[in-house]
Amino acid sequence: MTVDENWGTKSFQIMDYIDVNHPSYTADMFRSYAINANVTVELRYTDGTPCDLKLVMQPSDIDVVGDTGANETFSLINANSTIDSGTSGPDQEKNLAGFAVKSKSSSMTFESTSAATSGSLFGVYTEAITPAPVKAVDPEQAPAKAGETITYTGTFTLPKQGIDTIGKIKSMSMVDTFDERLDFQSLTVSFDGQTLTEGTDYTVAVDGQKVTVNIKDHLLTKANGGKKFVITYKTVTNSKVETDGSNIDNELTQVVDGNVAHSNKVTTELLYEKTHEFVSGTPNRELPQEVLDLLPGKQTRIPNGTTVTPDQPLGGVTRVETPDGTWVFIGYDHDSEVIDHKNAHFIGVWVVLPQPKKDVLDGQGNSIDGNKVTAGQVLTYSVTYTNTTNTARDVTITDVIPEHTTYVDGSADNGGTYDPATRTVTWTQNVASGDTLTVTFQVKVNKGEKDVTVVNTAHVSDGLIDTDTNTTTNP
Repeated sequence: MTVDENWGTKSFQIMDYIDVNHPSYTADMFRSYAINANVTVELRYTDGTPCDLKLVMQPSDIDVVGDTGANETFSLINANSTIDSGTSGPDQEKNLAGFAVKSKSSSMTFESTSAATSGSLFGVYTEAITPAPVKAVDPEQAPAKAGETITYTGTFTLPKQGIDTIGKIKSMSMVDTFDERLDFQSLTVSFDGQTLTEGTDYTVAVDGQKVTVNIKDHLLTKANGGKKFVITYKTVTNSKVETDGSNIDNELTQVVDGNVAHSNKVTTELLYEKTHEFVSGTPNRELPQEVLDLLPGKQTRIPNGTTVTPDQPLGGVTRVETPDGTWVFIGYDHDSEVIDHKNAHFIGVWVVLPQPKKDVLDGQGNSIDGNKVTAGQVLTYSVTYTNTTNTARDVTITDVIPEHTTYVDGSADNGGTYDPATRTVTWTQNVASGDTLTVTFQVKVNKGEKDVTVVNTAHVSDGLIDTDTNTTTNP
């Protein structure tokens, strides 16, 4: 038995003589022997999984008559239980004998006798569905959120009996298994341009994500061979698409009498969004509407892998004056983000600017701002700073003591220091978010001063503000 591509493709030949150089047989053996062979042919998958293909064989040269009157013969072993169908005559399968057989399984056993003049040639195949089904998807890009409609279209060709298949087509199904992020909604089927009726022309079976359309027998005729079925599937994305942002792939299969053909694969690329959010960084303070109105809009349909950056407040406004204080924009929680199968979200923080307050007190701790003072009177000055931002601040407070006064040695609390050269008291403190720092120092109105005005202003900086306090005045 030899493999022979001279008389056909995918074929093997049973020879009754040796037509090549052989180390033992050197004489001409032509017409010396007639060979009778019992042969079993089997299709197997290389990975060892069970083979569900049905073997098709096209014998040729099985009708040769030799010079001596010997005939080639071909017979099937257990033909009734082995052979699913056969063809001959007008349905010849491109072989000289006009004969082909299809097994009920992946194997076939036959007997062949040569005519002592030529070998017998056998082609081994499996029926193939051609052309394969074609899949299309609309849209090819969709937002990665629930409720988006994705429509698939499958085009299937009914094989031509006696040409594409051997014998009558007994069943045809179209099977589509949808991604778990899709919910199947409905389908329609047309054949040769005409819309078909469910129940009359086809049935639909839904098993989880698997949807099977079974075509009724009256459409599987020889006359309909080569005509096309078109199935349109409507699906909708569900909430799982918001946690799994990989692209949605889909392909379908056509099953004809157990033979399977796969369509091309189609892909819907999921697109993503860039959104913004404003929050208050000041403890126990809500953002005013004037700030919320500056929130940038949402950007949609961003491909995966894109690097995005946050947008500034609308109009580039980063400072808003309100009756309750001045709000300033201090930035977003991160500068950029790569879209990695999920939406990008940026959180912008606004805070109320700290408003340090200056006061002047008498010996009992009462405010005397605006009151008259006299020579020799001791004045206590206070500066109060509240950290209204969302992070700790390194705060520096400086206060130049007023004219007509003398610093009271050692009176600056909270680590304050006095520089006689500049007449300045200085404090440096780290103040946690939401905490308040109050510092004090004392001065004495110089002796002999009459009808003078004592004026004092402090200065505060914290990396966000660099401002003077209010001014106290004592005439």
